[in-house]
Amino acid sequence: WVAVARLPLLRSPRRIAAAAPALRATVRWSLFLTLLAAAVLVPYWLLEAQFSATALELLVPGSGPLAAAAAVVLLLGADVLLPVPSSAVLTASGMLLGLFPGMAAGWIGLQGGAVVGYGIGRSAGVRVAERLIGVREMARLSPVWDRWGGGLLVAARAVPALAESTVLLAGVARMPPARFLFLSACSNAGVAAVYAFVGSRAVGMDGFVAAFGAAILIPGILMLVFRATMARQAQRDAGARPGGRGQAGQDR
Repeated sequence: WVAVARLPLLRSPRRIAAAAPALRATVRWSLFLTLLAAAVLVPYWLLEAQFSATALELLVPGSGPLAAAAAVVLLLGADVLLPVPSSAVLTASGMLLGLFPGMAAGWIGLQGGAVVGYGIGRSAGVRVAERLIGVREMARLSPVWDRWGGGLLVAARAVPALAESTVLLAGVARMPPARFLFLSACSNAGVAAVYAFVGSRAVGMDGFVAAFGAAILIPGILMLVFRATMARQAQRDAGARPGGRGQAGQDR
C-alpha cells in the first residue's frame, strides 16, 4: 500500500481527472476492436466444420470447370462474412482449374469478398464505431491508417482472420476507394497466384493431400513474415523519433 500511495497518478486527483479521457478512449477502442475480432472469429468457432465440409463437397474433382470456378468465386466472396476455408479453396482452384484459370477464379473471389468487407466497414462499421468510440476518436483513426493501413492491408491478405479484419477496418477508417482497390487487387493477385501454383502442381490423391497440407503451412509462414515485417517497421519508427535509438546514435 505504501508503494501504491507513492504513485503520482493515484495521489493526485488532478492527474486522475486529466487521465480519465484517455482511459475512456482506451476502453472504447478496446471494446470496438474486440467486437471487430468477434465478428470475424466467432463464426469460425461455431461454423467452421460445417462450412469446411460444404466447401469440400462443392470442390470435388469431376464437377466440371464452370461449376468449380463458380464455387471458388462464391465461396471466397462469402469468406468475409462466413467461415470459409479460403486457403483450401484457393489451393483447390489450382488443382481443379489449372494455374491461370485457378488464379483468375481465386482473384475474382478474393477481390469480391474484399470489396464486400470494405463496403460493410464503410457503412455499418462507421456507424458502430462512431457510437462506441465517438466522432473525435474516429478522426484520429484516419491519419494512423494513412500511415500503417496500406502495408497492413497488403501484408494481411493471406493471413486468415486478419485478412477479413483489415478490409473491414479499411472501410471504417474511410480509406480512399481507389487506393483500397489498387492495393487489395495487387495483393489478392499474389495470394491467388501462390495458391493456384501449389494446387496446379498436385496430381492425384497424394498431390491432393500435399496441396491441402500446403494450404495449412502457407498461412502460417505468411503470418511469421507479417509479424517480422511489422516488428521491423516499429523498430524503424522508434529509431526515427526524436530521442529514439537512431537519434541517440547521432548524438553520440
